[in-house]
Amino acid sequence: MRLLSSTEAKIRARYHSRSTSVTLALTARDVSPVRADARMRGRFTLATVEEIKGGVQTTWNVTVECENSDKPCCVAEWLVRYYE
Repeated sequence: MRLLSSTEAKIRARYHSRSTSVTLALTARDVSPVRADARMRGRFTLATVEEIKGGVQTTWNVTVECENSDKPCCVAEWLVRYYE
């Protein structure tokens, strides 16, 4: 779960001109343990974008998969606000 924030920062640096982001909610489902040496892949899908005062509010659908696992180790909905 901690890796999601660093991944979001990379996405923000690449695609957004907003300078600050605030996580409002992270609703995780189907969370399972991950081995320390496991390779992971995350898929971030932008579900909604709403204009708010001073920025935008987004909802991301996130799926994190682990190598050699039949099911995702995390499925989450992430609500983030980006401000100027």
